[in-house]
Amino acid sequence: MAAWVRLHPWLGRRRVAALLLVAMLIAGLAPAGPMALALLPEMWAGLLLALALLVRRPGRWVEASALALAAALLCETAAPALLLMAVLAWRDGDRREAIGWALALGLFMVVLGVHAQAVARLLRDSDLAATGGWSHLGPAYAVRALAQATAATGLPGGPAALLMLLAMIGWTALVDPLAERVAAILILYAAMLALTARIGQVEAAAIAAPLALAGLIFAVDGLRDLVLAALDGRRITVKRVVR
Repeated sequence: MAAWVRLHPWLGRRRVAALLLVAMLIAGLAPAGPMALALLPEMWAGLLLALALLVRRPGRWVEASALALAAALLCETAAPALLLMAVLAWRDGDRREAIGWALALGLFMVVLGVHAQAVARLLRDSDLAATGGWSHLGPAYAVRALAQATAATGLPGGPAALLMLLAMIGWTALVDPLAERVAAILILYAAMLALTARIGQVEAAAIAAPLALAGLIFAVDGLRDLVLAALDGRRITVKRVVR
């Protein structure tokens, strides 16, 4: 509902686009339906982070930072989004908002430190060993992982990855603070998955996935702008006048 209220004014009176937007929003929530996935903290952290992006507006960031902090406390993988939001606020010249996001990140770090001490004691007492390895899996894996965190998981890997790539292009095509932040978070988590994901682990993609497929609604405009820019053959003629 929050996404619909925030996004549907961008569509004007295009009813087909509005119906597709509803379908894409539901597709982003679909993986949270099965009980096995609904129990993952990444799913709930992703939903909270998406809601934080939707309620944030220029000058109104307290609720958004609180929701994003709750997401990070549920799953530490959401913490980089707080840092990204602080950087974007600082770039936009809103020092107060940037400090607010930084304070939220600092509070998370305090809680994480306490939690890390408890985990260290547990590992020392029980001799538990970490399993799995780390690898640079590349951008193709990252895009597929993002797609698998949505309803596109039912498609073959290639088409699912293509849909997610088009959705990311759609978000980057919009000139709006919300679209800019959604695109930035998608790119951030794609880079994290490509560079640092544990082998076989795609749960972290759920942090950025809930709003991702809605970008498909705007992908056509984004691709059109790219094609027009590529075909732009205007020539610049410079004349020198000697007096």
